[in-house]
Amino acid sequence: MKVYIEKFKEKLCQILNDEEEGKKMFIDSAELGKPIGDREKYYHWAEEQRTLPEEKTSDWLATQKVIYEQEEKSVPNAEREELIQRLKAMAEEEVLPREQRLMGAMCYCPAAPDITYTFSCPRCGRIIKELDYDSRDELNKITSLVEEMKQLGYDVKTERVCSVCSGSSGRHPLDVDTLFYFRFRGMETYHVAVANCSWVYKVVLSFLRSENAYYGDRDELKYVSEQKDIIEEMLGIKI
Repeated sequence: MKVYIEKFKEKLCQILNDEEEGKKMFIDSAELGKPIGDREKYYHWAEEQRTLPEEKTSDWLATQKVIYEQEEKSVPNAEREELIQRLKAMAEEEVLPREQRLMGAMCYCPAAPDITYTFSCPRCGRIIKELDYDSRDELNKITSLVEEMKQLGYDVKTERVCSVCSGSSGRHPLDVDTLFYFRFRGMETYHVAVANCSWVYKVVLSFLRSENAYYGDRDELKYVSEQKDIIEEMLGIKI
């Protein structure tokens, strides 16, 4: 045990003092005499991917945005105007100062298991390794929130693609992104946004329900109007 601790301290000092080692931000279990787990395997795989030649970032998402904006300008839409007016009204509402808002306790849960999944991008066929911290739980939450939006009558859906196809994180296919599709009634084109966190969908759902506030992960009160930029990005509207 003493030898293990000394090796741990030595490696930690190396990470803190060496810039190149600091970029890795992890301790290699193999160097500490432990079997290599899925997390270390994933980090090694990611480092190898970064040494490969950069790939051309897909421009389909940017093209989709141009097509959407062209249709948006040429086709008046009552549903879009209604949501714009709703957001304007919420932006003008008074909110409680943050120090007066109730907040629950911070809860802790066991760390997610070191499990990697293989993801095949439906758009380009690239094979991506995905490390499961809380990603499966987040996906389930997103799916549930999107289903609730559908029950309200909105035309929404999601799609998961690699980070090269989404154009979100450089030119190496290291990550998997969730795309959110939103289409107004009477329009042919979907507005598409990249959103990987369930709380973002919770904000959108609250807005679509005409609720001016929602509760965060720690039961803290939050106002929809404070997330105006997120709603605009997710729904393709602007006030």
